Amino acid sequence: MSEKIAQSVSSEFVLDGKNFYPHISVYQAHYPLKNLEKLKKAVALLATSTPASIHLQSFDIAYGVWTFWNCVDDGRLIKLHNTAVKAANPLREGLIMPQLADRPGLSADDKSDIQSYGSLLIGPRYRPHITLTRLSSESDESRVRELLGQEKAVRFKPRSLILGYLGDHGTVIGIIEEFPLGS
Repeated sequence: MSEKIAQSVSSEFVLDGKNFYPHISVYQAHYPLKNLEKLKKAVALLATSTPASIHLQSFDIAYGVWTFWNCVDDGRLIKLHNTAVKAANPLREGLIMPQLADRPGLSADDKSDIQSYGSLLIGPRYRPHITLTRLSSESDESRVRELLGQEKAVRFKPRSLILGYLGDHGTVIGIIEEFPLGS
């Protein structure tokens, strides 16, 4: 779907599994390198939980450019997110993602997320999704909505949690370590 969008409108990235990895963010933030081992231990502990089935269904475009494939959540992903934030947020030691540090035009809720969690749509505003792409222009929103339609339901079992390198646009551009689920 990411490729399908890029073939029709200009976008900032295409999920290809090599340069940009499709993923459902559990929590994204920047951390001091000195806390990497503690972060790995926290993610390894999260991965010991029983794997949940993921159900993707509806599409949305946030902030006029972020194209999301939303998860239908029975509460397990929100619980995983809350557990991850509780374990990992203190390890960021107040760091804020550079692309968000002085961004103009943010709402009060966005500013609160950034200050509290170092990123956007974290904590009470977290809604699990896969970001398919970032549109280059807000003017393409209606075209992309038409292209994707309202729903495309898919169910799958995730294999692992990953700790990854964060690129521009909230993308995962490399894997630091992969933690198989249920192990």
